[in-house]
Amino acid sequence: MSRSETVWIVDDDRSIRWVLEKALQQEGMTTQSFDSADGVMSRLARQQPDVIISDIRMPGMTGLDLLHEMNRRGVDMPVIVITGHGDVPLAVEAMKAGARDFIEKPFDDERLVASVRTVLLDAGEHGERDRTLERLSSLSPREREVLDLVAEGKSNAEIGAEFFVAEQTVKTHVSN
Repeated sequence: MSRSETVWIVDDDRSIRWVLEKALQQEGMTTQSFDSADGVMSRLARQQPDVIISDIRMPGMTGLDLLHEMNRRGVDMPVIVITGHGDVPLAVEAMKAGARDFIEKPFDDERLVASVRTVLLDAGEHGERDRTLERLSSLSPREREVLDLVAEGKSNAEIGAEFFVAEQTVKTHVSN
């Protein structure tokens, strides 16, 4: 990891927040803690972390409420859910709401840190894939046809002959 990733921790239990902060900070990550999901939602309008770790059961807005509200607002951000009251239906509901992982308390610090690293890696790959798809969608129909033929292994000269254009025109399409 080239920069310090920012992890927001949302749990109404101060001791859990402290343990998570220490474990993640030892791995070089920057942390910020919240005792409620309401505080996170108001902060998301101004700032976004790389990942959120949220307890499910909290007074006021729950962790599931947080996931649903993020979805409603179009906030696409990885969330790891932690809970001391885990069961299969709750885990399924959290994953359907967009949680990237579901970890039961008490948890092993190494397991949690590994989950955060995996989620961060997946988010980075997802972002790269989105940028690639965006670039592909910006190609003209002819540029896309040229790209497809290049992917098939055809040379610029072969592509030019197929489209009845100069090889230089194909090079221009390829550079785009």
